[in-house]
Amino acid sequence: MRATHACNQNAICGTLIKRIGNIDIWKTPLSTSPDTGWIGIFNRSVSPVNIELIHADMGLQENKQYKLFDIWNKGELNQNNLISRIDADGVLFIKHEKKN
Repeated sequence: MRATHACNQNAICGTLIKRIGNIDIWKTPLSTSPDTGWIGIFNRSVSPVNIELIHADMGLQENKQYKLFDIWNKGELNQNNLISRIDADGVLFIKHEKKN
């Protein structure tokens, strides 16, 4: 898993961006480019949850466009509103990159 290794070796700790009930949203910028990085959305409950988030919920700029990539499921995500289901005690691990 190259993305997880890159995040681990980045040398910048993640920051808790937002807590919504049992959902914690953490963000870590790439050390060489703050417009690129990783977002972890953690479900801290014992039940699966459906989420719908906007850029600001994830610490991203509302007026910018981003490429969002689901690292675990290896797929592109909707770049505007993020809608997803996260298993109990699960995580959605995203790489983000601002589009030019």
